[in-house]
Amino acid sequence: MFGPDKCGTTNKVHFILKHKNPKSGEYVEHHLKFPPSVPHDKLTHVYTAILKSDNELQILEIPNPNYFELDQPDFEPIAAVGIEIWTMQDGILFDNVLIAKDEKFAASIRDTTWKPKFDAEKEKQKDEEAAATGSDGLAGFQKKVFELLYQVADISFLSEHKDKITDLIEKAEKQPNITIGVLVSIVVVILTLFFRIIFGGKKAKVVEKKPEPVAETSTTEGSSDEMKEETTEAESEGAAPPRRRQPRREN
Repeated sequence: MFGPDKCGTTNKVHFILKHKNPKSGEYVEHHLKFPPSVPHDKLTHVYTAILKSDNELQILEIPNPNYFELDQPDFEPIAAVGIEIWTMQDGILFDNVLIAKDEKFAASIRDTTWKPKFDAEKEKQKDEEAAATGSDGLAGFQKKVFELLYQVADISFLSEHKDKITDLIEKAEKQPNITIGVLVSIVVVILTLFFRIIFGGKKAKVVEKKPEPVAETSTTEGSSDEMKEETTEAESEGAAPPRRRQPRREN
């Protein structure tokens, strides 16, 4: 693969060769360690890579008059020690800066001064982590329990009791010194309520009442009374004895 790649934070000219491993048979990609950047302009550019038939690689280079090769590095003597810090965090310490010519002497100083201090710091760190693990373990358990309880409160058929359940969970969650025993008690209470709702007692049977006969209206009763009175009067008139005929007197 060869060519420019400018996408997001990537800005370089790729040159990738795949080579087959003669022992494993796998192909391995080889990239440029220091790929050049893509020019930041809108002009046309030429990218050239030369591959010869004998697999020799030739890369065009820009002449550099200041280039040199150093066969035997020769550093100047150390005149001072400087410490440069660029950070926004505190708690950084420096001590025991040693400059020595003998590597064994430096190792002995490291073992006698730094190693004991380092071991003590490691032990202290273990104790702090153990103490933090206890509190963090309880906090993690609390978090998981409350997450489970909120999921239970969101169940659809518990919608009528959601406000009560959520209120109970929120009150328990605000307790600063809540313990595992209290958490278990809360879980038991909510689960008890949960099972009562699901497997509650049998509902009382609804007794169907038969409709009672409607009483006769007063008008009907009045009409019946009037009919009875008329019948009585008619019977009375019909039962009246006939009048006697008085004899006719002659003068």
